[in-house]
Amino acid sequence: EKYLRPLVEGDIRLCFAMTGRAAGADAPGMQTSAIRDGDGWVLNGGKIWIHNAPVADLGFVLARTDKAAGNRGMSIFIVDLHAKGVERGPKEHKMGQRASQVGALNFADVRLGPDALLGEAGRGFAVVASEVKNLATQAKQATDKIGQEIGNLNGISGDVVGALNSIKQAI
Repeated sequence: EKYLRPLVEGDIRLCFAMTGRAAGADAPGMQTSAIRDGDGWVLNGGKIWIHNAPVADLGFVLARTDKAAGNRGMSIFIVDLHAKGVERGPKEHKMGQRASQVGALNFADVRLGPDALLGEAGRGFAVVASEVKNLATQAKQATDKIGQEIGNLNGISGDVVGALNSIKQAI
């Protein structure tokens, strides 16, 4: 409730920070870490090429919480990007897609409360992998439909007819 309502109402913006400086998109090679400190955590490290980083208020940050546990040693944290110790790198200038701003995030001894942990400790990589699998499945379903005639696609044919009727009425 603390974050969901403002997100849904558009009062705050979000980014997902997974890509690390040294590891890129290789999540297991990530070096950003969150170390337990009392009942909370201390976040250190950096992320690069993060969509919405220059403007986001909150970040879902993937961090290593147990180096010895490999993929099972990563967790996701909800981080207030206006907190002490969070710095934003410069906005990247891209040649192509410009729908969202991209930049870096740096974390220096950012203190996180126990409620900043999203889900269970050590389940961050599993959550990311599950979402990537879901996206891949959706992409495959979409590309399977591309071979069909556009009028045979249930959702598309109605939209096309509606658009044509609107154009006819406007003329």
